[in-house]
Amino acid sequence: MKTNKFFGFITLIVMAILVLTLSTCDSLIWEKHEHEWSEWSVDTPATCSTIGKGHRYCMGYNKGQPCNAWEYRDIPVDTSLHIFADYVKDEDIIVEPTCTETGTGTSYCLNGCGTSKIIDLPFRHSFDGGGTTIREPTCTSSGSFRANCTKCGLLSTGTLHPLGHSWQKVGTNFWTQYKCSRCGIYSPSRY
Repeated sequence: MKTNKFFGFITLIVMAILVLTLSTCDSLIWEKHEHEWSEWSVDTPATCSTIGKGHRYCMGYNKGQPCNAWEYRDIPVDTSLHIFADYVKDEDIIVEPTCTETGTGTSYCLNGCGTSKIIDLPFRHSFDGGGTTIREPTCTSSGSFRANCTKCGLLSTGTLHPLGHSWQKVGTNFWTQYKCSRCGIYSPSRY
């Protein structure tokens, strides 16, 4: 009984090999023809650190049957896909920029592949502490502030954006109104 199962299994394997061999246009029972290849398709795109995969197939026919020939290829790593930040973490600064001189730092590819490059860091002032408000912003108008650089003392001014209204529901009679909790104006009625 075991022998019959074994020979049955071997017969099945041999038949599968014959079917696969004879079903392509390069087999002995088909006439050879020039392959008519499709465009390459991307199965897995290449990244800045990994090889991609692609395939194409023969679109030709042989004795009225599709050819079924396929080709596969690797898509090479594409280093143009590295994306580097124009900033660095504090621990990756090589030369600290000053108020008047650029610095350098190590920037790593944002795709996580580990590739790095040295970039220039723009000079920068340090306005820690937020400065002093000259004019407070309102719901609809901008404010302004001034600050001194903690390194070189440079005076700088800037804009504080309008706050926008903070609407709160008032009245629940026939209609509902909204009132700004900052400036006190009412919005148009909303039914």
